[in-house]
Amino acid sequence: MENNGVISRWVFKGKEKPKATSSVQNIREIVNSVKESVRNEEPRPIVPLGSGDPSSFPSFRTAAVAEDAIVNALRSRTYNTYSPSFLGLFPARRAVAEYLSRDLPYKLSPENVCITAGCKQAIQYVIAVLASPKANILIPRPGFPGYESQASLRNFEVRKYDLIPEKGWEVDLEAVESLADDNTVAMVIINPGNPCGNNYTHHHLFKVAETARKLGIMVIADEVYAHLNFGDKPFVSMGAFASVVPVVTLGSISKRWMVPGWRLGWLAINDPNAILAKTGVVESIKSYAKETSDPATFIQAAIPEIIEKTGEEFFSRTLKILKENADLCYERIKDIPCFTCPYKPEASMFLVGNEKVNAASSISIRKTLMSLIESVSKDDIQSKMIPLGHGDPSAFPCFRTTASAQRAIVQAVNSANYNSYCPNPQGLLPARRAVAEYLSRDLPYKLSPQNVYITIGCAQAIECILAVLASPKANILLPRPGFPGYTSTAALHHLEVRHFDLLPENGWEVDLQAVESLSDHNTVAMVIINPGNPCGNVYTHHHLFKVAETARKLGIMVIADEVYAHLNFGDKPFVPMATFASLAPVITLGSISKRWIVPGWRLGWLVTNDPNGILAKTGVVESIESYTKVTCEPATFIQGAIPEIIENTEEEFFSKTIKILKDTAGICYDRIKEIPCLVCPNKPEGSMFLMVDQLKPGTSGHTLTVKVVSSKPVKSVNTRGGRSSMLLARPSRPTRIAECLVGDETGTIIFTARNGQVKVLQICTLKGNDKTIKLFNENKMYGVNTWLIWRPGVKTESLVNIRHDSGFLVDLIIGKVDLMNPGATLILRNAKIDMFKGSMRLAVDKWGRIEPTEPVDFEVKEDNNLSLVEYELVNVVEENANLQCLKLPEVIPSSDFLAMLNWPIIDAFNLFISRGR
Repeated sequence: MENNGVISRWVFKGKEKPKATSSVQNIREIVNSVKESVRNEEPRPIVPLGSGDPSSFPSFRTAAVAEDAIVNALRSRTYNTYSPSFLGLFPARRAVAEYLSRDLPYKLSPENVCITAGCKQAIQYVIAVLASPKANILIPRPGFPGYESQASLRNFEVRKYDLIPEKGWEVDLEAVESLADDNTVAMVIINPGNPCGNNYTHHHLFKVAETARKLGIMVIADEVYAHLNFGDKPFVSMGAFASVVPVVTLGSISKRWMVPGWRLGWLAINDPNAILAKTGVVESIKSYAKETSDPATFIQAAIPEIIEKTGEEFFSRTLKILKENADLCYERIKDIPCFTCPYKPEASMFLVGNEKVNAASSISIRKTLMSLIESVSKDDIQSKMIPLGHGDPSAFPCFRTTASAQRAIVQAVNSANYNSYCPNPQGLLPARRAVAEYLSRDLPYKLSPQNVYITIGCAQAIECILAVLASPKANILLPRPGFPGYTSTAALHHLEVRHFDLLPENGWEVDLQAVESLSDHNTVAMVIINPGNPCGNVYTHHHLFKVAETARKLGIMVIADEVYAHLNFGDKPFVPMATFASLAPVITLGSISKRWIVPGWRLGWLVTNDPNGILAKTGVVESIESYTKVTCEPATFIQGAIPEIIENTEEEFFSKTIKILKDTAGICYDRIKEIPCLVCPNKPEGSMFLMVDQLKPGTSGHTLTVKVVSSKPVKSVNTRGGRSSMLLARPSRPTRIAECLVGDETGTIIFTARNGQVKVLQICTLKGNDKTIKLFNENKMYGVNTWLIWRPGVKTESLVNIRHDSGFLVDLIIGKVDLMNPGATLILRNAKIDMFKGSMRLAVDKWGRIEPTEPVDFEVKEDNNLSLVEYELVNVVEENANLQCLKLPEVIPSSDFLAMLNWPIIDAFNLFISRGR
């Protein structure tokens, strides 16, 4: 909050770490810290023994067919788009389902599989879905620490059961039963074992399934090391016992194909009895998948070929090396004082040693579009299907990424340097450095790589910052219209959302007065989307400065969504919000998705712009770092390609993209004028969208700028009935009603104005001082029909005491003005559509308002009167329910078709709904 220009306190702060987090360590982080602490002149080689990443060693390189599959998918240019399904590409899901079914007594279908960004995201999915107040989950000890860290993020209680080393690290089933209670929802089984190197027998897994069934809980089977068994026991999938108890299987290509850096995993539902479906778990997983980032589309596309064409010789060679190294390690550990290894490893890539001194202790838009496409008859060859959907330019042949970007990816894959995990949860240093330098071109200061966090598209950047800011009672301010991903992600983290309006008559500028009125001491941030999605606007330097001043005054940060940065084609230059980070801290979210036309590559960033160090002092930076340690990162080889992509992309490529956007936006804007019922307040000047308003029965919330074409008073009738009421009551004041024909360049409609909406006081607000008031009172300087009045809510005894900074605010009333004079220009806020004798009428009730404004430069299209379209009220019987609906005219011109769809957001390419990160 600001006090005389000084910030007394910033409202936001980093999220407090859950208690469990202090004991949960990121193994990869520890290993990298050890590496960095070793002196450069140290002659001895460093052997990385830490993070289950076989690709770090030259002896483990993925199959050539896997690399070829990735390159082929990339070069096809078919997979630069978003995945059409939030569950993953259908061919990838089908290939995984068939692959897993080899080990099962039944067949999985593609609907049972969800493709994830590595197994880490699969863990995130299932933990998030099961977490609820008082719920708890059972995890093995020793075990993979990722489960505990994910659970701690969601305040999900963890209870640990022991594995018994003298029995080959089998589950202590008695301990499981004693730990479980009525709030236990699941138990985790890791097989082959991480970190124990064990491999469970068919009999033991059956006992586990029986115990889970007895307790009424599901089994989460972590099988990321599936088939990496080199002992005497075969690998048995936990899914083989899904008829006994529901099983959720988690896996990936990371280990068996030696490519953990490719970040491709899966979550599979093994549930032949449909228990998970009946209890809502399946639906919850799908809902969660809608709000999170998916892996790179072209990596998904390569999966069928990778699985099908990888030869048995590759797998056999891998197992041979693992067995030899496991034996060697087991024998050499015996030579180390203070260490014992209770069990010789027989699978995975680990063994456990004990120190003798210390004992071991709602509706996705993308989904809607795909449902529509699937419902179109495949036999309809006369109609061309145009994907008009989700902010994905790569769906159109005219938008192709630059050849240098594709070459950079191919070279990174072929180098085999990026098959490993990323060594830093923030992202590869060269990638972060390249992004910092790229963004610094537009700023008055220099960003460093430490300010940059590489994310899986901008969607994960949104998820990260909202998760960090979410806390009890906290709220965030979002623009309306805006990108719906913020609302849905905030709901996932129980962060209250408050919407401020964008003003179409001011080029979709932020209503800063609304921002101030919505904010309170629990408001932590406001979101600015520039260039606008879905409004197609570009903010000026002056307006962004005002936004920063407002944020500073309120003590909140600004989250600047700039995923469409530099895609501006109007008269205004793109100005990053971070230009004003010296006034208020700014978190910038962006990606290569739009400017490079590759949304399916899933590479974005979150950047802290904070020259005053406020985000660090309030703990926000530390919270972001903590969050990135327990979430997934994008494919390492895509990160490895970023420096070359940014450096080698020529200006000609960007200029061509801008030209196409400008041309198509102009066509779209002009053609919309020909569609009845649609109104476009502003011609787009940036991003890939324009915003329309739709007038149809039953709608409300319209903000329109219109001209009055004609106006006539309507004779009112006194509604007081009965002789006695007429005798006893005072004469009532007749209702003043005017029927006006109003319109813009798209058409006209009848507007019904009542009482004070016909003639109103014209009011302007002045900032005055004592001298102004004295002059006004002495000379009536504004004429005989003027008054000065107090602002509403100001409590004072005299005008001179209404202080505001150096002066005070007063309202100047200048007589009565007839709003409905023909030729007058009005702004109708929060207008609604009423029905009168089957036709549409526009009205403004007490929740809206009418404002006179300066004349606008457009000619009203009087030959398109929407009030002449007649609707018929009919009864519809559906599933034994009697419904009433409005029947549209039987003959609808083809140009009117889109007006019948209740979708107000128009893609600047092809007139349709848009969404995308």
